[in-house]
Parts: sequence; structure tokens; C-alpha cells
Amino acid sequence: MKKIKVLNIIPSLQDGGIESLIFRIYKGLDDKKFDLSVYCLANIELNYSYRRFLDIGCKVTTFNFINTNRKFHHIFTNLLQLVKMTYAINKYKPHIVHSQDFFSASITRFSLILSRLFLYKPRKSFVTLHNMQFWLGWLHRKVNKVLSFTTDKIICNSESVYKFSLENDKINSKKYIVVYNGIDTAEYKPDTFSKNYLMDKFQIESGDFLIGNVATFSVRKGHKYLLIAFSELIEDYKNLKLVLVGGKRTHELGVYDEMIQIIADNKIKDKVYFLEPRHDIDKFYNGIDLYVMPSAVEGFGLALAEAMACGKIVIASDIPPFKEIINDGQNGFLFRNKDVYSLKEVMSFVISNYNQLSDIAINARNTIVNKFSSAAMIKKYDELYSIF
Repeated sequence: MKKIKVLNIIPSLQDGGIESLIFRIYKGLDDKKFDLSVYCLANIELNYSYRRFLDIGCKVTTFNFINTNRKFHHIFTNLLQLVKMTYAINKYKPHIVHSQDFFSASITRFSLILSRLFLYKPRKSFVTLHNMQFWLGWLHRKVNKVLSFTTDKIICNSESVYKFSLENDKINSKKYIVVYNGIDTAEYKPDTFSKNYLMDKFQIESGDFLIGNVATFSVRKGHKYLLIAFSELIEDYKNLKLVLVGGKRTHELGVYDEMIQIIADNKIKDKVYFLEPRHDIDKFYNGIDLYVMPSAVEGFGLALAEAMACGKIVIASDIPPFKEIINDGQNGFLFRNKDVYSLKEVMSFVISNYNQLSDIAINARNTIVNKFSSAAMIKKYDELYSIF
């Protein structure tokens, strides 16, 4: 049986949500039906994200595009990489080319335009938008609109992302489709024994109350609001501990430095722990008591949904994508975005009333099972990719 060749082109292979999402989709697709490949625009070392794609039989190719701290001579570097990627695409001849977010989607579609010189055109070209890209300027918007004519479908991971792009990019609404990110609720499920996982790792006392967050250390993720609110809560709740899972971004190292400075200024070094991105993240979720997602900007909130699937009480900023997942006071709690006082008040309420909020945790998991399952997401992608 002839397989459908699917190529996903992503900006990086680090610890971000895009990598996790594509891995989850590929893991769920039928490998007897699909031949799966990934092109990564950044030349990355063999890390956890890279290995797990290889472990499911996915072919991975890396390039050396420069998308951060660009200088004039990087124009020539990127042009050379564009030629190399165009050659690789023409050699592989995928039936489906699917690119992610602005930079990789732009590079990919320029490459596909060049590919027509070799008389090659994929059966379908898709782009997924993962964020409300407020940082794009008018020229970027024009590029998005022009390249949309070469794109079969623009996939948005939330209604909020769809509405934002429709309003700002001025693209025909018929081009769009919303496919929510999905969570494997058989993998991400409640496990009451996992608290020992963190207690043993950090010598945490059994009476400590653990607050957690999973996010790349980026300004968009709002770590500073959580750290400041946490430092103020310590005065009233001496048994609090904060565990942060994430990795540094080479072009945002100042964010991590700022986090370390906040910790030092507030003398909470013995209360805050850091973990590298890990394969057993479900154990982390189950090991904490409360999950807090203080992101200033998101497209969906994959880690938030994972924590909810594990039956955790969650607190998140009241940005539009999170309001699609959380019904405040029913399956989680919301605080005013970028408002430390609001976050502190909500956290204090949850900590003080924790034992009376078990229904919130149950409702959180039920929300993910019923609305954001990986099975529903994979079915959507199977339908999009099934061209014969």
C-alpha cells in the first residue's frame, strides 16, 4: 500500500508546545498509512525532543536558518539554507507539507514556490498558527496574506487565534479551520502516588504545599508574576514550595536572569526549584498540589490542559485562549492578566480552601476528556492528511 508522505516543518526541536504537539499527532497516526518526516529550521543537538521523534520512526532533518539576533550577512546564510531545503523537499516529494507559525511557515511557502521550478507541488499545503501573533508588523501581515493564496488550509489551535488572525491578517475566512490541541488522557491521568516523585528529588517535606508551572522561560510565559506573587504568599503560608519546569531560550536569556534576580531579591531561593524538560512530565503534574499558568500571551495552553487532565486544580491568566478552556470557579480559576495582586488573591483563596475544592479538580479532568482529547485531534489530522 502506497503511504501518504507527510512533512512537518517546525522552527526548533527544543521543549516547546509546537514540538510536543507534532510529536503527539505523529505518535497517534497510523504508520502503515503515513510516512512521517520533520524538518527543523534550527540546527539542534540530539536532545530529548529530537530523540522521541526518532523513537517513533520519524525521519528528522535539520537546517541552519537564523531567526534570532540576525545580522546583514545572515541574509545570505538563510538564502543558502532555503536552497538546501528546497532541494530536500523536491527529493522527498511529500504529498502533504505542513508548517508551523510565522517564520517556518513563511520559509516553507517560499520554498514551495521555488519548488515549482522543479515541477513539484505538494497535494496539500497547511499552516498552523499557535499564537495570537501581536508582535508581527504590517509587512509580516502582508506576507501572511499573500502567502495564504498558496495555502490550502490555515489551522488555528483555538477560536481566539482564529479571530485574531482573521482580524489582523485579513485572510479569507474560508481558509481557516480550528483544531484544538489534544491531550492523551490515558497518559495524563490522576496518580496519587506521584507526590513522592518530587519529595524524593528535592527532599520536600510531606506537609509542604507544591505549586508548579511548565513553560519555556520566555517573556510571554509570565514567570515574573508568579514569582512575585509566590514571594508575597510565603509570609502567610510557610509551607509553600514552587517547582518550575522549563528551558532557556537563547534569544531570551534575560528572562531567566530576571527570574533568578527576583528569587534573590525576595530571599526565596530555598523555596523555588528548577527542573529541566522531561519525558515523565505526567509525574510532575501529579506530584504538585496546584498548577499555575501566568502566561501573558498564548494560543492554546498545552501544559494547562495536561495539568487539568491529571486532575489538578489550576489557576491561569484570563487571556482569551484560557477562557476557552477554563470556566472560572467551575473547572479552574482565572486571574487578571499581568496583575500580581489578582494572582496572589486567587492563589490565597485556593490554598486556604484547598480541601473543599475537589470537585474543581474532577471537573478539570472531565473538561479535557470531553472536549480536548488527543483522539479527537488525531482524527481531525487524519482527515486533513488523507488525500488518497
